[in-house]
Amino acid sequence: MSIDSKRILQIAGRMIRWDRLVGLAQRFGYGSVGGAEVDESLGEQADGQPVRLVFPPGYRCVQDLDESETIVLYPRGGGVNAVAIPFDNSTYGPTDLEKNEPVICDKAGSVVRFFADGSLKITGTSGAVVNIDPNGNIDVIPAGAGNLRLGTDDPTKLSNVALYQALKTQYDSLISKFNALIAAYNAHTHSVGMTPTTIPVGPPFTNTGAALTSAVASPNVLAKDRI
Repeated sequence: MSIDSKRILQIAGRMIRWDRLVGLAQRFGYGSVGGAEVDESLGEQADGQPVRLVFPPGYRCVQDLDESETIVLYPRGGGVNAVAIPFDNSTYGPTDLEKNEPVICDKAGSVVRFFADGSLKITGTSGAVVNIDPNGNIDVIPAGAGNLRLGTDDPTKLSNVALYQALKTQYDSLISKFNALIAAYNAHTHSVGMTPTTIPVGPPFTNTGAALTSAVASPNVLAKDRI
């Protein structure tokens, strides 16, 4: 390697380097990198190189200081206006990624993942899932004993969503009893010319109609039904 090449590398090394965040300022987007190890139990505070943190448009996240990694840029090789670009820590989050599958994740375990087939999946650390498939179908699945709330999160304005199949079962039972009553009524009123002994007599009807039960209500899907 020539002398000129070494000089170029030395200059580049003073302008761009890998570092860790050691402190954050009260004003968001500012902090410090590098510096000597400190002992907080003795009241020491990090006093590394002041930097400004920059992020891609529309996205910002500052990792825990003990695991943050950044690329630091030093304009003209000096410390004034130094800029730190935090980058992803690969110790957590999914790694089974295909090409063109971006992921946003946090240390707690929540993940927003875009798949190459056009689908999108949001998974909370609780296990709750929102999934949009390539055909536009949307699945919203609460975790464990969680509820899916539609329209409001005010419990005084929510009711359990009625379920078609359960409603149909109870409705069909009611209609069956109603139709049997109509058939018996028609058989009695249209028995012209029949003697009392030949008039068909149906079974006695009692109050057998059942009231709507809670079986028709979803156990975990609620929607706003009150103003």
